[in-house]
Amino acid sequence: MIALLAALVAILFAGGALARTPDELAERTGMGEAVACALLLGAVTSLPGIATTIIGSVRHDAEFALANPIGSIAVQTVWLAIADLLYRRSNIEHAAASLENVLQSLVLVALLCLPVVAYATPELTVLWVHPASLLIPVIYLYGLVLLCRLRRDRCGSPAAPPRPVRTCRPRRRRM
Repeated sequence: MIALLAALVAILFAGGALARTPDELAERTGMGEAVACALLLGAVTSLPGIATTIIGSVRHDAEFALANPIGSIAVQTVWLAIADLLYRRSNIEHAAASLENVLQSLVLVALLCLPVVAYATPELTVLWVHPASLLIPVIYLYGLVLLCRLRRDRCGSPAAPPRPVRTCRPRRRRM
């Protein structure tokens, strides 16, 4: 129990430094905050899940190998709801609204559909892998390319300045 608490404290301290790193990377490279977060934070925070999924695959536990990433995404979505409760200025989805985040959400939906398609189709393999599994990294990488293009197109053209974030205040209920 003490080791678990010590690990939690270490993660909380390291998390602050880790959260600043994509911002610095985005600023130095011009790649944009959404792309930097998708690459750096996505990769680093996914390492335990990646290891767990690989272990499940190596041990021939297909159900575990598939349930781990799907369950991880579900839990992270719950944490998004908790973050929304803690973010007092407005609803967090509205405050973080950007074309980059909308595109990342659409890529995520497409990626989550692929295992469902693989499950629902007849047993089809190329060598020993379902073609949908081969599409997952391709679609992810294509999503990153689209994010970079979106960032370049938005920053390279004299577009209208970004709109300020409106704060949404809940209406008071009349009793």
